[in-house]
Amino acid sequence: MRKLTKRLSALCAAVISAATLCSVTAGAYDVMKSKDDTVLYWAVKIGEDPWVDPPSPVEMGENELYFSSLDTIYKMNKFTGEILATGKMAGQSTYATTAPLYADGKVFVGLDNGVIQAFDADSLESLWIYTNEKGGASRSSIAYDSQEDCIYTGFWINENETADFVCIDTEDEDPDSADEKKSARWEYASKGGFYWSKAYCDGDYTVICTEDGVGSDDWSIPNFYGDNAGVVTLDKKTGEEIDHMTGVYGDIRSGVVYDEETDRYYFTSKGGIFGSVKIDGEGKISDYKYIDINEAEGKEGFSMTSTPAVAGGRAYVGVNGTGWDAYNGSHIAVIDLDSFTIAYTAETAAAPQASGILTNSADDDYSYVYFIENNDPSKVRLIKDKKGVTQVIDPSEEEGHTCAPYVFVPTGAQSQYCAVTPVLDQTTNGLFFKNDSAYIMSVGPAIENIYLSLNTPDLYKDGKSFVLVEEGKSVEDYAPVVYAEGGLIPDPTHLAKYSIEKFALDDEVLTTTVNYGLYKGDGSAVDPVSTDDDLLVVPTEDYELITNFIELERAAFRDTTKENIDAANAAYELIKEEYRPYLADLKEELDSLKAPQEPEITPEPEKEPEKEPEKEPEKETEPVVTPEPEKTSPKAQDEPVKDTEATKASDKKGTEATKQEDKKTETAAAAASTQNPNTGAAAGTLLAATAAAALVLTKKRK
Repeated sequence: MRKLTKRLSALCAAVISAATLCSVTAGAYDVMKSKDDTVLYWAVKIGEDPWVDPPSPVEMGENELYFSSLDTIYKMNKFTGEILATGKMAGQSTYATTAPLYADGKVFVGLDNGVIQAFDADSLESLWIYTNEKGGASRSSIAYDSQEDCIYTGFWINENETADFVCIDTEDEDPDSADEKKSARWEYASKGGFYWSKAYCDGDYTVICTEDGVGSDDWSIPNFYGDNAGVVTLDKKTGEEIDHMTGVYGDIRSGVVYDEETDRYYFTSKGGIFGSVKIDGEGKISDYKYIDINEAEGKEGFSMTSTPAVAGGRAYVGVNGTGWDAYNGSHIAVIDLDSFTIAYTAETAAAPQASGILTNSADDDYSYVYFIENNDPSKVRLIKDKKGVTQVIDPSEEEGHTCAPYVFVPTGAQSQYCAVTPVLDQTTNGLFFKNDSAYIMSVGPAIENIYLSLNTPDLYKDGKSFVLVEEGKSVEDYAPVVYAEGGLIPDPTHLAKYSIEKFALDDEVLTTTVNYGLYKGDGSAVDPVSTDDDLLVVPTEDYELITNFIELERAAFRDTTKENIDAANAAYELIKEEYRPYLADLKEELDSLKAPQEPEITPEPEKEPEKEPEKEPEKETEPVVTPEPEKTSPKAQDEPVKDTEATKASDKKGTEATKQEDKKTETAAAAASTQNPNTGAAAGTLLAATAAAALVLTKKRK
């Protein structure tokens, strides 16, 4: 049944999109825990002779893998193994034991004769070429320093000859030149060179381990080691040696790793040494301590070349036994870092020369560490561990030996030796690796479930979901997309097969089946994964009526207006009774919608006409009484008479002016009342009163 869809609401599911379904299922990946739930998804052969044109180990990009073979660099689709692009290299890497590096939008490849070449990660066009004067084989991994925008790597010539460790800026300084001659920022020389080493460069200085500088290239001569190997810190800007600690027994052919929890650096040596040092903020090295595996386990001739995998107060290293026989003492050692002792060991059929790959499961708090043993077949073994565990969990009993369990064993054409480190896809927990069969392989957890998404509504009846489809149509008519839960193929649509070719009215269930993978971890066939979807198959006319109603109901839900609600209800009435139970949830939601009520408009009360302010009655001006002048001589009497006449004229003129001012005041008050009806009568009265007050002042001034 459609487990995923059932987690969604019925209303949303009726119009669910493929994009929504994808976002719900994405990221449902677990780790490989047993051979029963592990699958070889694909295997692609590159080259014909593993000793002439083998592929290199692979490097993880975004959704691509990068590797080389002879003088060609490849970009590969990680989901399908399809070759996406190739580029021409300036040489090749004999034996191809180190992977390219993907960083800063570029791919960096180490070649013979001291050559490093940079390519554009998208087009695989060459950007620049660096050539070291001393030459040597590119046996060391390339490390990228994001703080300095540079890469570090070392070269190897032979056991006792000096070779360089170099720092190179990654910038493409001449974009118009494909073979731009690049110079190193600096070079650091060391006797014995650098083999299978990798620098640590995340701090304020660069840390690298060295060879011991003694030995023979003649494989017929037994190994012998000196105690001159050690740890070096270098200034990132200049390459100047800050500190150099020696005294490690045997060549250090591992990377150096830093563990924040213990604030220490860890490495291994061919002399069987698991070593650790402290390095302070100035790059000074101190407190070297080690475990001698041979001494601790009472063995002789055991060696180590795997870079320690460190997490949770534990370190995991592969230990190489002696000889080439199966079960020669090779094993995986689990080291407790607090006590700095071996917690326990787990046997392997052959030497786990490559480094362990560590990951975690969302289901528990264990560390899961994968090692590939260098044997035919090259089994992928698992250590499931956490602090406090004292013996291997779920061991594999093999020919009387208690071994670490294996999650995958290559069979048939893919069965061969393997001495290289796989790469882990952090998004899917899948492993990608090559072995001496010249195949590149994709191994990961099995697909748990699949879900089919069609571009058509899901309907609900009695708690069950039904996919609405039209009679006579096919699955392909509804743009099918299949999503996987778990596994390494998030979209296995291209692998899907459907049980119905054309939908008929009596079809009730559609079965989708995905066949994938080459074989399981134990070599047995992969079980196909399938899903069933209940169907509601309807004639064309009914399909159109139902989908029209769903569309209108959604429109009413988004924009709740009376018109939209009425339109959806009208569409519902056209649907046959037999199909209405499948739409019950949508109809119930539609019935619950209410269009917003338009607000009632209350008419404003009519305003009574404003009354003009009553005019104040005019006050009569009292006549000015002039006292009669005293009788004098005729000459003196003429002048007072003239003054009296002037006064009368002035009084008459003042009286007329006063009347005019009164009239102006009355006019202004009336105008205020008439021209401002919205302010009411009070405003007019106030203005009239103000004008009257002005009149009084005028009178007083006179």
